[in-house]
Amino acid sequence: MNKQIIIVVIALILVGLGFGGWYYFSKFSKESQETKDQPTIEDNIGTQPQTTPPPIGSKPMEVKKELSTVEKITARSFAEKILKLLQNRDYGKVYDLLTDEDKATESKTEYVKRVTETSGATTITNWQIKEVLEEQGGASVQYVVNYNNPVLGSGSETGILTFVQKNGNWFLSIGAIDIAGAVIKGLGDEIVLATIKFKVNAVKEQQTISSSNQYIGSATAKEDAKFIIVDMSITNTTNASFAFPDDAFVLVDNQNRQFNISSNTTIDNYLNWRQLSPSITEKGVVVYEMPSDATSYSFTVVKAGTNEVYKIILK
Repeated sequence: MNKQIIIVVIALILVGLGFGGWYYFSKFSKESQETKDQPTIEDNIGTQPQTTPPPIGSKPMEVKKELSTVEKITARSFAEKILKLLQNRDYGKVYDLLTDEDKATESKTEYVKRVTETSGATTITNWQIKEVLEEQGGASVQYVVNYNNPVLGSGSETGILTFVQKNGNWFLSIGAIDIAGAVIKGLGDEIVLATIKFKVNAVKEQQTISSSNQYIGSATAKEDAKFIIVDMSITNTTNASFAFPDDAFVLVDNQNRQFNISSNTTIDNYLNWRQLSPSITEKGVVVYEMPSDATSYSFTVVKAGTNEVYKIILK
């Protein structure tokens, strides 16, 4: 069973619902293609980022220093309600729990249609809430879902639900993200997200990869392709273990093509499939195979529960 395919499927469901733990670039691919002839982020390096005006009626979020015990309990209860609705595929009721700002960007009919198409035949079999974290103006809840797909099989995925509190009530926030205003980062810069912090230490291109284990052998890139080896350090900043988030690190090249981490493990010290224990930094590599004509590439990540967007330029 191809673990990479399974992870992408469930990630698409979570992103389609507006959920997710690390911010994922694919939800913006359509906008990227539509604006292909407009100035790119690279064109704006060193200039003031252009931001999208907030939705009409939106208000700045107030900083909340600490969640009370009651707030943590009610946030957990609200998360359980959301996950039950998700498990039952009752997307109309999920929409009813969105913030007014999110409802203003998409009708209930459009939302239900989009999420239904995104989820496809994949179903959530069960779920578990791991942790309730304080956020600006609300809370975020870390969860793990176990899912099943009739073709791809079963698996699990960790994610984040972001809540906003208004007048003592909780609302689900899936907020619009301003990619054009992304903060540019490079090799060696540490990025702190909702559940992880990481930095890319080095990047290199190779036609062949191999392992020091004589029984594993080597692999050669396909014709007109190359391997991209990304050396990175990553730390789980939560209180619960979870698997390395393959779906968080989608490589995007200068032609807006997207590449997932290769499942090929013909290399030493690979990170994918590694378990991340709380507060322990893991160091290693991930491998991508991409066309030889890709002259530059980067990661774009969004911090869950915020409008913080980072573009990490690798080449």
